[in-house]
Parts: sequence; C-alpha cells; structure tokens
Amino acid sequence: GEAFYKKNDFEKAEEAFKKAIETRITHYDAYVWLARAQKKSGKMEEALKSLETGLEYKFKDIEDPEEEVNPIDEMFLHMILLKENGKSDSEKYNILKEALKKKAPEDERWKEVE
Repeated sequence: GEAFYKKNDFEKAEEAFKKAIETRITHYDAYVWLARAQKKSGKMEEALKSLETGLEYKFKDIEDPEEEVNPIDEMFLHMILLKENGKSDSEKYNILKEALKKKAPEDERWKEVE
C-alpha cells in the first residue's frame, strides 16, 4: 500500500490497505495509511472514519504505534480531517489543537487547520 501511495496511485493504495486490515483487524498503521490515501482521493468522510477506527487499535496492535506512525503526523491528519468534515468546533479538534500547540508550534501544517 505504501508503495502505491508513494507513486500517487491512491485507489490501489486504498485497496492494499483494506486488504492489510482484513488480514489483521487491529493493524493500526494500515488504518492511518488508508486514511491518508482516502484523503488524497478526496474521500474526507471515509478518511476520518478510517483514522478514528484505527485509533481504537492504537495500543492494541502487535506493533509499536510510535514506530509505525509519527504521533505528530497522526494528530495533524486527525485535525485536518475533522476540519474537512466540518468538525473544527468539536472537543476532539480542540484537544488536538492544544496538544499540538505544545508539541509542534512551528509546524507548517498549521496553515491547513487554521
């Protein structure tokens, strides 16, 4: 899936990530990558759902989540998807915003969420 994603073939990437999830339902990073691919394809609602489903498995997967996905990347992705889905006034959004202000105050992705 990551190879297809890096080649900008987001449809094939999405298929591959879904197969990875079918193989192991708790595959946290596959959900994050799936959300990224769906976002790139303009499927914002699906991307948010995929990411939030993956977050349910974040510490239940057999892999270390922080070795698989950069936590800052995950948090910005979540904020961007919340905003794109009209949820920038939600409690989740505000919690992420406050945490990221402390962890990544100079990050360029702030332009996408403010």
